[in-house]
Amino acid sequence: MSPNYVQKNYNEDVAANIAAKKPAGDWPDLVAEYEALSNPATALTQWQTVTAPTDGETLAHEYAWITSLQALGQIDSAVTANTPYYAVFNHAGTISHVAFNPSTAPVTVAFSDNTTLTVPADTMASDSPLVTSFPSVQASLRFSRQPRPPASRPQPSLEPRSTSAGLS
Repeated sequence: MSPNYVQKNYNEDVAANIAAKKPAGDWPDLVAEYEALSNPATALTQWQTVTAPTDGETLAHEYAWITSLQALGQIDSAVTANTPYYAVFNHAGTISHVAFNPSTAPVTVAFSDNTTLTVPADTMASDSPLVTSFPSVQASLRFSRQPRPPASRPQPSLEPRSTSAGLS
């Protein structure tokens, strides 16, 4: 996704909200996350005025998204890979390749710019000096892959229910 396209789209959304007399828009936190794809510094300033996240979102996720894009730079969609679980970022000329391996065996991810990453099973990896670890991702993967115990539900009663007094 081109940063210019994102910025153009963002500007149109802002203009439409102003015309509708809703300067903050309906989802200011989500709009800030979108703007981070083109201008993360401005997006962070906008996001800091958000008082509550949109349903289903969390302020922690929104902050992580915006500050990650601020650190890693813009998505470089010119570089592709042999897996759908990748992203390439460009921050002032520093290229960061990131890939995730959801399988149970190591994989080698090949990028179209001749970079390769060996990614262990159930792991995210990067060649970037801007990325040092993915502890929260790893913890959530370990947690989400644990089998869930069967839900204990109360057994329905087979006894007839008594009728309320006064009802016939």
